[in-house]
Amino acid sequence: MIFPKFLRAYIALVFLVSMTHHLTFANHIAIIGNYLPTDTLLLSQDVFVKGRKKGRIAHKFYYTQKTDPKVISAIILKNCHKFSFGSDGVLLEGGPNNIYTAIRLSARKNYNIDYNIKIYSNNRDLEKHGK
Repeated sequence: MIFPKFLRAYIALVFLVSMTHHLTFANHIAIIGNYLPTDTLLLSQDVFVKGRKKGRIAHKFYYTQKTDPKVISAIILKNCHKFSFGSDGVLLEGGPNNIYTAIRLSARKNYNIDYNIKIYSNNRDLEKHGK
């Protein structure tokens, strides 16, 4: 089934929310599609460690058209106050006691992804920019 372009970001967001209503030790999300430069995808999650809320993380992605397809993979939130970021399929992982979330974005031909990720954890505001 083919969806109109304006519905694709909304459908992806609904899929993400339904797939990430709780955070597990390995939560993998896949988004595949074409996105306009004006499209924005926002995902927020509460982070629980041993049943207690430890923080909240928010991911906001901006999509812009580039010349080559690219895959970006990110694992965010290490030890609830530090973060690691991996791109081009490189996943950075912590030790066995670290809780993380993995987000994998795949772009179709002739599209790329610019990302702007803000992380909120234990009242810290960490920001990572990349292209």
